[in-house]
Amino acid sequence: MVFTEISKITLPEYATVGQGFTIRIETDGEMPFVQAIVRHTDGWEWIVCDDDYVKRGRKKGYYRINIPPQAYHSGIAYVQIEGCRKKDIGAASAADW
Repeated sequence: MVFTEISKITLPEYATVGQGFTIRIETDGEMPFVQAIVRHTDGWEWIVCDDDYVKRGRKKGYYRINIPPQAYHSGIAYVQIEGCRKKDIGAASAADW
């Protein structure tokens, strides 16, 4: 079953400049495409998607996104988590996100 909602997102309490961190996501089904966007208040952003996420275990709906060290620099940053119901995002419509 393809997911209809993201039920839980777990972020670390703090991120350290120069070190990566992990985001855990739980959904109500399989998420074919997962994406995280790290946005800094200075306008800089880093998109983490496709091969940078892994399924957690054998159950559907458990994902881990590994944010690389270069995605976070000093200052305030926000993380936007997105999922698409199609693996080929080029064939996806707005309703698939």
